[in-house]
Amino acid sequence: MAVQGDPVTLLHAPGEREDVNVILELPRALRVRPDDLLRCPSAPSVCTGGSRGPLVPLRELVTVEQTRSEHNIYHKNLQNVTYVTGDVAGEIESPVYAILQMNHRLAELDGRDFGGTQPGVKIYNASMPFDDREPL
Repeated sequence: MAVQGDPVTLLHAPGEREDVNVILELPRALRVRPDDLLRCPSAPSVCTGGSRGPLVPLRELVTVEQTRSEHNIYHKNLQNVTYVTGDVAGEIESPVYAILQMNHRLAELDGRDFGGTQPGVKIYNASMPFDDREPL
């Protein structure tokens, strides 16, 4: 809850038209490394339904394991794709200008540097290859 910033209760403020969510969230500095989270105090008896006991570091209540998970593979029209997203903000906020600038930079790339056989990189913004057998 404290890492994601979940609501824990509602505040019934007299000046508000609707109830206000009270959100529990740790400062960003404490959410960066797992070791910082493990030092956060916790009340173990609250979880077991007993009376409130002394606060103990979270590390005494949990076991941390490092595991590897599979990567997501995205497809479009039965072909592998990589989605690139971004937020456009600043002096020129229209996505069109960002896409045109991105296309210009992509045209400068050499496809052979990324496992391709051609010097250029094919760019598909709003269209797909004419033939489904044509590699992306």
